[in-house]
Amino acid sequence: MRNVKITKLTLESFAPYGTTANYLGYNEVVQSGMAFFPDLARQSLGTETIVSYSVCVCAACEYKIHTAENHDHTDELIMPLDGDALFYVAPATLDNSFPADRVEVFHIPKGTMILLKPGVWHYAPFAYGCEKVAVLCALPQRTYKNDCYMVHLEPDQQVFIQLES
Repeated sequence: MRNVKITKLTLESFAPYGTTANYLGYNEVVQSGMAFFPDLARQSLGTETIVSYSVCVCAACEYKIHTAENHDHTDELIMPLDGDALFYVAPATLDNSFPADRVEVFHIPKGTMILLKPGVWHYAPFAYGCEKVAVLCALPQRTYKNDCYMVHLEPDQQVFIQLES
């Protein structure tokens, strides 16, 4: 089993996996009671025209990566809503083998969206610094049924997330 450290989330560090934007980071002056933040990220829906928004609530647990999934035909938007999260990714593979030795973990502050490219390995985020976190997920409807390849990792493939001390 291997350990992996948390990588600081920046546009550059996350670029191999997708993009990121944080609407909470804007210091716009709100005029007339409203602020608009256009085009923070673009999400490809593949051949679908309907996006489905889901919420995944993740409770605090052991920081161990034991499951991974990917989607061949679509991007996936992830955004922690009410707390910070740790989110792991690994590069897409041609043979659907999970590259445990290439896992990266990012600290995603609440309100920060990340947009995964097709094929990128990932799974549910981990609550970080809180008991639970609600995470918004946006995908074409029924992606979890029609475009989801999932693996459960053998103990020697599992990865522990190493927190900074």
